[in-house]
Amino acid sequence: MYVQSPKDRTQTKLIRRDTTLYTGDYLKLYIHPKSSTCVYIFHLDPDSELTLLFPSDFQSFESQAYHGGRYFVPREKEWLKLDEHVGDEVFTILASSKRLSRLESAYTKYIRSKKEKKGLQPVLDEIKSIRRSIIRFGGEVMRPISIAANLRSPDGNVSAVAVNKSGMYAKAITIHHR
Repeated sequence: MYVQSPKDRTQTKLIRRDTTLYTGDYLKLYIHPKSSTCVYIFHLDPDSELTLLFPSDFQSFESQAYHGGRYFVPREKEWLKLDEHVGDEVFTILASSKRLSRLESAYTKYIRSKKEKKGLQPVLDEIKSIRRSIIRFGGEVMRPISIAANLRSPDGNVSAVAVNKSGMYAKAITIHHR
C-alpha cells in the first residue's frame, strides 16, 4: 500500500505496517497476480462499512485476463482519499491459490442485507477463520514473503508479497486516520 500527502503529491511512500495518516492523504495499491492466485482486498472504514476494493466482482477470477494482469486499486490515475470521517481504517489483503467461496458467499449476503446493517459479522468471522487456518497449516499471517503478487507503487518501486506454503497469504493494515 502506498500513500501520498496532499502537500506533496510527487512523493510516494510504502506502508508496510500499521500507521497514522490524515484526512486528505491519498492511498493506492498495485497488484499483479501470478498464475492462479486469487487476490481479495477489503476495506473496513471507521463506520464499520465493509467494501471489496479488489476484484471488482468475484467473476473476475474466471477470466483468463485476470491472471497475469496488472491492476491499480483504485484504477490507474485515481487514488483513495481519506475523507473527514476519522478513526481506524482496516485494509485486509488475502491471497489464495483457490477461490475463497465461503468468504465470497458471506460478502455477497452482506451486500444484499446492507440496508438493514446486517451480515457484517459473518464476513469478519470468515476472514478471521482464513487467517487462523493459515497459521494452523504452518503459514504466517502478516509477514510479507516472496512470489504470489507483486505490489508496485506508481513510481515503480516494487514490494513483493507471496502465497506461503499453505497456498494462502493474509495481511491486515490498520490506518489510524486522524
